[in-house]
Amino acid sequence: MKITYSNIDRLTRWELHNLLTDVLIYADSHTDEMPELYTNKLAELDTAYKLYDDALVQEEKASTKSLLAAEDARDHAVRKIYNLIKEYSDFPYEQDKEDAAKHLLRVFKPYGTGSSIATMGQDSETSVLNNLFQDIEKSEETETCFVTLNLMYVLNELKHSNSIFAVLQRNRDVSQAEFVAGALKNARNDAQMEFLSYAEVVNALCIVEGNEKYAVLKQTVNSLLKKYVDRAKQRTKKKEEETEPEVIE
Repeated sequence: MKITYSNIDRLTRWELHNLLTDVLIYADSHTDEMPELYTNKLAELDTAYKLYDDALVQEEKASTKSLLAAEDARDHAVRKIYNLIKEYSDFPYEQDKEDAAKHLLRVFKPYGTGSSIATMGQDSETSVLNNLFQDIEKSEETETCFVTLNLMYVLNELKHSNSIFAVLQRNRDVSQAEFVAGALKNARNDAQMEFLSYAEVVNALCIVEGNEKYAVLKQTVNSLLKKYVDRAKQRTKKKEEETEPEVIE
């Protein structure tokens, strides 16, 4: 058995951070009788982790609470709108609502699902939503469809949240935000590569010194990675399910 690291790219920045935290806590407490090659590699991993931790802290400082709240609000609203439209697109019990929903699905089609819009980059999402709003406003039929589905209030909330986000984003220190984002990306890449290098060193030492010495360590690291990867897979599955309508019986 080796330390494996497949699917590590699935992890969000905080999931990777938490994985490395758990690995280092365990590894730091099990360094007795370990060779210098191992302890040196562990120290390198710890250094990369600390730089990554610092970069995450700086990102938090660069993102205002109001900006994040506005982003969350618009993501939630566009998902809800699309999911309800999708739901009513197969609703023969009230034909006017089904027809309205099918029309709105055609309006959304060039821009994607609610979930896909919500997971876009910040600037891309703002642009897509603005274009979607323009398409809606220039068609009286489309606006009527929102009224038919009782979604005009949610649509207005989506517009409001998007406007707030756009204003806050413009007022942000763009140069600082870009610097922080770039630094965080580099720090993540470095920390992730150091983890992979650490895993390869442990796997190599198993061949030289025997598997028994490292068996518990490998099992622990593999279990931790599996825990976080499974969560990431579940999160992805949940997002996919959000785009599917519930079956009406």
